[in-house]
Amino acid sequence: MSEHMKALETRDFIAFIADNDASGIHRAGYNGVASLVLKSTGNNIFVPRYCGLNYEITLLEGLQQSDEEIFEPRRSPMSIIESDASHVVLHQPETALKGIEALITFRVEEPYYVHQNVRLTFHKPLAEGRAFESLWASYLHQPPDGHAYLKGPGGDLEGWYGATKERHRAPYYIIHDLPAHELTPAEHVVIAEEPPTPPRMGKIEAPLEFYYGLYFDHTFLMMFRDSTNVRFAYSPNGGNPQPPLSPALDYVLTVPRVELGRVYEWDLCCAVKPSAGRRDILEEVRRYRG
Repeated sequence: MSEHMKALETRDFIAFIADNDASGIHRAGYNGVASLVLKSTGNNIFVPRYCGLNYEITLLEGLQQSDEEIFEPRRSPMSIIESDASHVVLHQPETALKGIEALITFRVEEPYYVHQNVRLTFHKPLAEGRAFESLWASYLHQPPDGHAYLKGPGGDLEGWYGATKERHRAPYYIIHDLPAHELTPAEHVVIAEEPPTPPRMGKIEAPLEFYYGLYFDHTFLMMFRDSTNVRFAYSPNGGNPQPPLSPALDYVLTVPRVELGRVYEWDLCCAVKPSAGRRDILEEVRRYRG
């Protein structure tokens, strides 16, 4: 294992945590969970050349920014500063353009959890008093069903819906409602291809407690300890512009008003587990959020 990538292992998977240097097939500019390989199948659920839980872009309200500024997390030096059998810490020193320092800790928990702790510190007055957003991307590797699934109001099996978009950066989601009974992964695919009710166009509002995607017979579940300043983002083909598509199921961490020198912190958890239905997902969320 190189100085730019470390392995964390549980009973169910091996997660390879990378900084944003190139390492083998892993491309420079991407960081986080470079690969998450399921022991049951040998499959990597993330696009091999990209990443999951990847610190991708930063935006500041009211400022016109170049691609160089927006994608600064990709292009600024980052390194692994600490690691052992259960955790890896990535550090990105204060960046040249926006002056943002990042400390990102990954920790695994049996049998199928990856925890991520994000700490961002703002060192330049450029950001002071402005709203801030950072987007964190997860590129799923050619899943049969490219939708993201979320829940609205209602009982345990009510209010669920699938969401996709016509294209990258489309302003609205294509949303289809799920029936109020449990579904297998294969039934998700059938409903995604032929929704029982006409899809509608809409937006997905913050705050965001959790969402999930499907990777064959596994569920990719993202959960957020405090959903106050978290929202959902998505691209139907972020990891591959040609079929079979590799959708990006992303989250955005926000700071409504930046204070200089303050450390902003988020805790989240990614569970990659055999699919067991939406009640099981809610139990996972309740356990995590406590």
